[in-house]
Amino acid sequence: MIDGMDRDGRGLETALKALEQAKARVANERKKQNEKRRKMETRHKYMIGGIVVKYFPKCFRFDEEELNRILRVALATEECRRVMESIEKFDGNAGIADAGAEAADAGHGEG
Repeated sequence: MIDGMDRDGRGLETALKALEQAKARVANERKKQNEKRRKMETRHKYMIGGIVVKYFPKCFRFDEEELNRILRVALATEECRRVMESIEKFDGNAGIADAGAEAADAGHGEG
């Protein structure tokens, strides 16, 4: 009878150990996923910053509040909305190229 209880105790001990190991694996996987997400977000922030500097080199003259006002107005223009909608309709680089050509054509105006 005592031998049977001892084996049950070992089985419980083994199961608890396996549970702790599984919890550790889950925590490690979550950590990896969060790190991956942070890296992607950081890379995206640098890309956006580079684009702003490329097309708006005077951006360093303005503080954050002023840049927010400028971008809010610029993004609300009809031309900008049309380009964004065009890009959203297409997949891949072809859509971006088409939208860029569309923006260039819109910039020249008709008449």
